[in-house]
Amino acid sequence: MLIFNVIKLKICPFFTFLLTLSICCLTTPVIIASRPAPVELSEGIDDVISHAFVQTGSELYYLSDDDEDLPISIDEKKDTGTPKLILDPTELDFGECYMGVPKVLTVKMYNPTDKTIHFKAISGNFAHFHSSFPTKKDLPPNEETTFDVIFLSRTERWMEDFIIIHLETGYIKLPVKGQGKKTPYRLKKQIVATVPMNSSFISPIIIHNPHTKLLRITEVISSHSDVHLELPDSKTIKEISVDSWEIEPFGTKKLINAKILGAHEQNLISYITLKTKLIEDDNDRKKFIKSKFGDFIDEPIINNIVIPVDVKVEQKNSIYATTDLIDFGLIKAGMNSKDEKYIELFSTLSKSIDVQSVTFEPENDLHNININFDPKNKVALTPSMDNKPGAPVKICKVQMITLPYINYLKRVYDLPATAEIYMRGKIVVTFKQASFNVSIPYIATVYSG
Repeated sequence: MLIFNVIKLKICPFFTFLLTLSICCLTTPVIIASRPAPVELSEGIDDVISHAFVQTGSELYYLSDDDEDLPISIDEKKDTGTPKLILDPTELDFGECYMGVPKVLTVKMYNPTDKTIHFKAISGNFAHFHSSFPTKKDLPPNEETTFDVIFLSRTERWMEDFIIIHLETGYIKLPVKGQGKKTPYRLKKQIVATVPMNSSFISPIIIHNPHTKLLRITEVISSHSDVHLELPDSKTIKEISVDSWEIEPFGTKKLINAKILGAHEQNLISYITLKTKLIEDDNDRKKFIKSKFGDFIDEPIINNIVIPVDVKVEQKNSIYATTDLIDFGLIKAGMNSKDEKYIELFSTLSKSIDVQSVTFEPENDLHNININFDPKNKVALTPSMDNKPGAPVKICKVQMITLPYINYLKRVYDLPATAEIYMRGKIVVTFKQASFNVSIPYIATVYSG
């Protein structure tokens, strides 16, 4: 018998819009909003999709590895190999899809029997594939119904899984597969972090425009009340112009901050959706782009970009980083990253603790990280007070050095090579009189030519 562990969550039929801000101007307004849980909004690709789940009626079951959760079982004996339900298609191939760009395919289900078929649930155990519930919970003889399967890739690789349709008489497996592809918008594939109670966590949303036209963000949506959307530099909606929501061709911009609140202990699952459109440029700008970048075909606009947010809020004495990822951005080979990044930590411990060392662990030897930390200078984290974490402390600056990569290219190729490589690793911070450390992943894209 195959066992899935699940967490049960009641879905409220009524919901409240938590935050709605708009920019009033002569152009299309930008909406920043928090919406209800994704499953409450199941109108297809325009709405934020949900996590992998099992849904029965008004209850939602999230898949989990926690053995203490309520289990739901699949009885292999009930799978007779002769389904009483006809699926069209019999398997789903999503092909290549950009990370963060959801693709929806619809499945038809036909009942050829003389009895009504009752659907109990639809489940999956892979975070990349999601499913809605059938439009009809009970399917009479000789009738059909549909449900949607959504592929939201979080990684650049081939993925295969099953969507399992649970019936009163057994279950049917629907094979699903798809290929994750690197996003041209250079967005985070997901936000993953652990946050202590009574604290907050900020993750900047940075987007790149790969098009020859102006890219405008028309709407930014958060699907959870504890994931707030804040403007950069603490500005208000009236203090920024419409240009703040526009990215020049081949430009990159910090758009907004996602602020996660550690209001109560939970496993927070949310999605941030960016809705976009392309703006026609004037002739002078088109001539400039053509002369600078040459002739090429611009790819179609992607209207919806989704960033999964998986955050664990815990009540625990520990040390935490203020960021989930250090992104050094796009770096020309042989150069250093333009902006130095800070390592910033805070503590929920009852006593002050000193930093002992800051090192890095790369996945390859084609780059270095310059760490501006002197162990002779005492750096201490402030303790927790009144059940609130201590104030964040800047430990040191870090900067990526790509000289080893350009030297590697010179050794391998006689002529200057056009190449691109994805650098990654982690920064590790250790502490005096402590057996644990803090690790912060980092990434960068290095190019030559």
